[in-house]
Amino acid sequence: MTTESSEQNITNFIQPVSIPEHMTMDITNAFFSACRIGLKPGELLHTSWFDLKYSMSAIEIMDPKMDARVQGNRKVLTVCEALSSEQLPLGPFSSLYELLGIIDELLAACVNWLTGDSLAQSIFICMYMHCTQLIRDKYLAAFCELLRRSIYQLRHIIICANVFDEEDHYKFTHGMPVHEPSNIFDGYGGFCNDCLHKLSVLELIAHVNDLNRNLENESTMFADREEKLLMGLHSRLQFVQVLLLFTNSIFECINPTRVYFEQDLFEGYTHADLDFSEQNPSPPKMYEAKNNTEFLWDSFIDICRKVSQHLSSLKSLSDTLVETSNIGKMAGEGKFRPKDAAYGLPGFEVFLNQTNVPTYMPKVVNIHDRHKSFVYFSSLFTRLNHILCTYENFALWNVLHPEPLRLHSLWTFIQKSGQISCPYVKALLFPDDSSEVNEPMLTTCVLSKTIIYMFHSTLMGQGDAIELQPPFLSPVHFLNSWQELEPTAYRPLIKNIIYNIPELMSFFTTLSNHFAHVSAHFSLYIFLNLLYIRLILNLFHLLIIVIFCTCSTRT
Repeated sequence: MTTESSEQNITNFIQPVSIPEHMTMDITNAFFSACRIGLKPGELLHTSWFDLKYSMSAIEIMDPKMDARVQGNRKVLTVCEALSSEQLPLGPFSSLYELLGIIDELLAACVNWLTGDSLAQSIFICMYMHCTQLIRDKYLAAFCELLRRSIYQLRHIIICANVFDEEDHYKFTHGMPVHEPSNIFDGYGGFCNDCLHKLSVLELIAHVNDLNRNLENESTMFADREEKLLMGLHSRLQFVQVLLLFTNSIFECINPTRVYFEQDLFEGYTHADLDFSEQNPSPPKMYEAKNNTEFLWDSFIDICRKVSQHLSSLKSLSDTLVETSNIGKMAGEGKFRPKDAAYGLPGFEVFLNQTNVPTYMPKVVNIHDRHKSFVYFSSLFTRLNHILCTYENFALWNVLHPEPLRLHSLWTFIQKSGQISCPYVKALLFPDDSSEVNEPMLTTCVLSKTIIYMFHSTLMGQGDAIELQPPFLSPVHFLNSWQELEPTAYRPLIKNIIYNIPELMSFFTTLSNHFAHVSAHFSLYIFLNLLYIRLILNLFHLLIIVIFCTCSTRT
C-alpha cells in the first residue's frame, strides 16, 4: 500500500466534523483504526519531541517485569490507615495458630534479609515492626522487639566487617525503623505498652524469661491452647532471645571507639549503642591488657567458647523450628499474587513500603518458604559453630606451639571459608535444581563471612600482644600450607615437581629461614608478609603448571 493511498484512506475514514470550541470527544476507536490502516508493522506514531530517551522508557514500560511493583486495583493500607480502620489487630490474640503464623512469617522474612533482600521489602512489610509500642499482645510485642534488636546489631556487625558484596547484603534501610519503633505512634489511641524498646538488653531478656516461665499458667487466654502450639511459641521466643545474646557476644570483639562509618548508613547515629542502655558499652576484655599474651589468648578462647554456646543453642532451636514449621497459620494467595489478593496474615502488606524503595528496585520480594528458611537457620548455625571451634582450636594450638606458621594456616582457612559458596544458600535460592547452578551465580553467606573476618581482625588488631617465638621452619611447612588451597588430586604432583627441582626447593628453604627471623612484635607486619608470600606462591603455581604441561608434551 502506498503512502498516498494510506493518507486517502485515513482521510475518508475520519470525516471532518464541525464542533464548537473547547468541546471534547472520544477519538480512541478512530485513532486506532487510523493506525491500523496507515502504519506498517514496526512503525510507531509519535510527536516531534519523541527522542531516544522516551523510546527507551516506552520499551521499559512495555516490559512485564516493570509492572511487578504496580499495586493493581486492590486498596493498599498504610499503617496509620490500618490502625484507624481497626484492620490491624493489636491483640491480645486469642488464637495461637494465628500468632505463630505471624511469628514464623517474620522469621522467614529475616532469612530473606540475610540472603540479600532489603529490609523494606522483607522484615518491614510487617506493620507490627513499625508500631511495636502499640501491640497489646505481650508475646508478639516481645518477639518483635527482640527481632528488631537482633537485626540492628547484625546489620552493624556486617557493615563494620565490610566483607560483603552487593548481591550478598543490601545495607540501606530506606527509612525503616531499625533502631526503635517509629515515634509517630507513641501514645497513639491513648495506649502504649511497657516501652520495651527503652529496656536494656539484660532487662529485655529477663522480661522474656518471665513470659516463658508463666506461659503455661497464662495459656487460658488462648482458645487453642494445645501443647505443641504452646511449645512452639516458647521455642520461638527463646530463639530470638538467644539470637540477641549471640549478637551481643559478637560485639565483644569490636572496639566501639575504633569503628567509623558513613552517616547515611545509620541515619545520623554517631555511635551504635548496641546495648540500648544509656551507658556506652565498655571495651572488650581483650583490650584491657595488651601486653599480657597469656591473658590475650585466654580471653580470645573464652569469647570463642561463649559465642559457640549460643550457636549450639540456636542450632538446637532451629531444629525445633524445622520440626514445627507447619503449626502456624500459612499466608494466603496474596503472598505470591499481591496485586489480586491480601497477604492472608494480619499486619503483612507486600506494597507497604513501595514509596520508600527507589525505582531501580522493580521487583517484589517473595518471602521464603518457612520450612526451607528454618533449614537455612539450622545449616547456618552449624557452619558458624564450626568456624568458632576452628578459631578456638587455633588459639589452643598457638598457646602450645607459638609459630608464625599458625597465622599462615589460619589465613588459609579464612581464604577458603570466606570465598566458597555455602550449600544451604544454594538450596534456598535455587530449590528446583541447585546442582546445575554455576558457582559464579551463587552468593556467599554474608553472616559466616562476617564472623570469619571479624574474629581474624580481632586477633590481628592486638598488635604487639601476640608474641611469636619461631624456631627454624622447614620448607615442607610452607608447602603443606600452600597445598591446602589446591585440589587434592594435584597435591602429590606439585610436591614431586618441587622436590625434583633444586632451585624451587632452595627458594622455599630460603623463604622459611627469612620468615623465621621476622620480629615477634609485628603481627600485622607478619600478616602483610603472608599476603606477599601468597602472591609469590601463586606465581610459582603458574610456573609449575607450565613445567607440568611441558613435561606432558615431551612424554
